[in-house]
Amino acid sequence: MESWTNYHNHSHYCDGVDTLETHILSAVEKGVLSLGFSSHNPVLFENKWSMPQEKLPAYLSELDALKKKYESQISIHKGLEIDYFPDNSLPIQDWKKVADLDYTIGSVHFVGGLEDGTPWEIDGTLSVFKKGLLEIYQNDIQKALKDYYEILYHMLEHDCPDILGHFDKIKMHNCKEKFFDETARWYVKLIDELLEQAKDKHVIIEVNTRGIYKKLTDEPYPGIPFLKKIKNLNIPICLNSDAHHPKEIILEYENTAKLLKNIGFKELMVLKNNSWQAVGFEETGIFYL
Repeated sequence: MESWTNYHNHSHYCDGVDTLETHILSAVEKGVLSLGFSSHNPVLFENKWSMPQEKLPAYLSELDALKKKYESQISIHKGLEIDYFPDNSLPIQDWKKVADLDYTIGSVHFVGGLEDGTPWEIDGTLSVFKKGLLEIYQNDIQKALKDYYEILYHMLEHDCPDILGHFDKIKMHNCKEKFFDETARWYVKLIDELLEQAKDKHVIIEVNTRGIYKKLTDEPYPGIPFLKKIKNLNIPICLNSDAHHPKEIILEYENTAKLLKNIGFKELMVLKNNSWQAVGFEETGIFYL
């Protein structure tokens, strides 16, 4: 049977729209057979997208209830997208144990701090991106990107998640202003080092379609040149939409699956019976076991 999976979804518990159940009903309608929720984990400072700490118990208990309610129609999985801070965060592995998670996505959304002490949000508005680039790095984009990729590398080395989230998302601002050349040798070297670490740690790399359907990029996160490297390194991948609305659950999947097939990928990782399994896929979906 052909269908899709998605392990990167955000509901009203964080910065997404609508309830968990509404997302599930939309996924069932779209023929999705495996759906994971990945609310942004609570962090130690206020921001617009992280789930407040007081909502975490309700999020976890509601997911447990919905797993049972819809088990005959769809496989529901309990996860978090965990913001990684090298010196100031609960370890990803601790989150997995404390919250009894099925899986984790490790991501970096913040690098350094602004002059007022606020963590610099690298994938927010263009104005905030430019503000941090000026205040923290005196507009040295190469140093900013070096720090960003060092945090990702540190995460894989010391506290590896199940899935590495949208690792080149910082490129999103290039669609409005050209901050850096994505083919520059220094930038490609940063990616190469990260991918070697990803291979060593056996992490799954997500192919994230959100940049495409939000019209921020012409290709997924990660981009085509790096997808080719991932393929050559035999690093496992999964296909995710990073949905923040029920209608986004499988947006741009068909085009992205076609791209992946053209690159040479033959399998996607699927969470089944509490373990990650590689399954074949076509443009129309995976061949579900």
